[in-house]
Amino acid sequence: MPFKPGDDWSIRRLISMYIFLPDEKDGLLNLMKNVKMEQSLFKEQIKLNYEKIRLLSIPKFKFECDEMKLKQHMEKLGLTIPFDSRFCKDFTGIIQPDDEVVYVSDILQKSFVEIDEDGTKAAAVTWDEVDSGYGGSKRRKRGHDFVADHPFMFMIHEEFTDSILFVGTVINPL
Repeated sequence: MPFKPGDDWSIRRLISMYIFLPDEKDGLLNLMKNVKMEQSLFKEQIKLNYEKIRLLSIPKFKFECDEMKLKQHMEKLGLTIPFDSRFCKDFTGIIQPDDEVVYVSDILQKSFVEIDEDGTKAAAVTWDEVDSGYGGSKRRKRGHDFVADHPFMFMIHEEFTDSILFVGTVINPL
């Protein structure tokens, strides 16, 4: 389901939400065991079928991640200079006075995803419409019904950089 990028639908859709609904009502654990959420494997692993959906039924839910400190993770990835006061001359001109030693002590992240009647909120991303007639169109179109009435996994994916922004599960969708 593509996120609406603004009022102009001609703008390329860069962010999408994927909902992985197992065929079996108790199949979420098996699905999670078999899915590797590495960006390079995502498109190879998941065979995506783009089909018309005439009825889309997703429960309201809110997924929230507590504040996470990311300094150690960034350092493991090789990003060390911003955290070291000896090398932080790169902040000159940004902070006044220029002779003050400035460095990054930590990076904090807190995130959430919320779906309700008004759409989807994911940090600063808002989704309020989908091609398939989200909101229960009375006119029946050709296509499939998608009813998330048992546990499922969701993912918000940024298409241009092929980055996974959020991943979560809904255990009790009723």
